[in-house]
Amino acid sequence: MDLVDDYLGSPVVRQMHLYAEMADGHNPVTRACEALRAGRPAVVDSGSLPRKIAREFFDPDEMIHVRLRLQRGHAPEVVDDRPPVVPEEPTVDEAFLEEVADHE
Repeated sequence: MDLVDDYLGSPVVRQMHLYAEMADGHNPVTRACEALRAGRPAVVDSGSLPRKIAREFFDPDEMIHVRLRLQRGHAPEVVDDRPPVVPEEPTVDEAFLEEVADHE
């Protein structure tokens, strides 16, 4: 089952089309709709789907809606296109405090 029609008909997508019309331009949602209507895949925010479907694609650990690759005739695929999280190196002060705490 694809979610293309659900996405194209969702209230959020309709609202984003109105914003694009007012701005006399495009936004990521209108570009995704154009791609989907042309049969091409598009990566969309699952929060743009109707609520009852969007709940299925909510990541409670990260507290975000996931990104989905949609294409007509294909099952939706979860896409993690966020940049990788690079762990922050401890500063000298933090390393010193950890060392002191280990010796107490």
